[in-house]
Amino acid sequence: MNKIHMGIFLIGTAVLAHCNLFAKEHIGIKKLASSLSAPVGMAFDSKGYLYIANWSAGRIDRYRSGKIETVIKDIPSPSGLAIDTKDALYIATYSGGVIYKVQNGKKSTFISGLSVVAGITFDDNGNLLVAERGKSRVLSVSPEGKISVLADKGLSTPVAAIQAGKDRYVINDITGTIYLYQAKNAELTVLSKTLNAPAAGLIPDPFQPDSVLTVDYGGKGLYRISLTDGKTEQLTDKPVSPVGLIAAADSKELYIAAWGDNSLYKITFEGNSHDD
Repeated sequence: MNKIHMGIFLIGTAVLAHCNLFAKEHIGIKKLASSLSAPVGMAFDSKGYLYIANWSAGRIDRYRSGKIETVIKDIPSPSGLAIDTKDALYIATYSGGVIYKVQNGKKSTFISGLSVVAGITFDDNGNLLVAERGKSRVLSVSPEGKISVLADKGLSTPVAAIQAGKDRYVINDITGTIYLYQAKNAELTVLSKTLNAPAAGLIPDPFQPDSVLTVDYGGKGLYRISLTDGKTEQLTDKPVSPVGLIAAADSKELYIAAWGDNSLYKITFEGNSHDD
């Protein structure tokens, strides 16, 4: 095992009051756009524009303030998206085995020769974490394009990987398992098996420490998973077949892209409610 560091897969407005099924927060859900086409990865740039990969349409859309526009076309099956500190956009292709880099309007091949790439994101050191589903592994790619294997034992079909502390990572496997991976000793343990098919949307929880948020492509809704004991809570029961998930830069809002109705949703945590 190589231990080198590394690193998607709502109708109208509704407010869900807490109940036994959901967490204690009041959660607002609002549909923002419904013109997507099998959306997967999402990423924000420094200006607040949200980029969305449309897998089945082969295009990248950009959303802000109620307006959505197509900014990049003719990308074969775009899946994961990530944006670096210089606003360079990285686009993973699910069927093409390529990750493109788009900077100042110019597209170039960042790395190629991959097999079925799903979610991508950056780790704390600026390396690109790549869930290579086709080879059952997670890669770490340096800013210069040097590829290293982070995890390749015990995985089946990884679709997302994020860093969650020093030498610690969370990996979504679409077969239904979410793993905690300790890179220092190459230890892969099962964190949760509650979701049907955890998707490319996987992020650190901006509202609660030592936990992550993810979505269930094989079901519906948003989930919170504790990194301490694996406790898994369903926070919402919408949307259906969500794939993409990202937090706004100020961490006050979440955005979910769903295959169920090809729509983009905004999730707002409206403060804690009182226990009944």
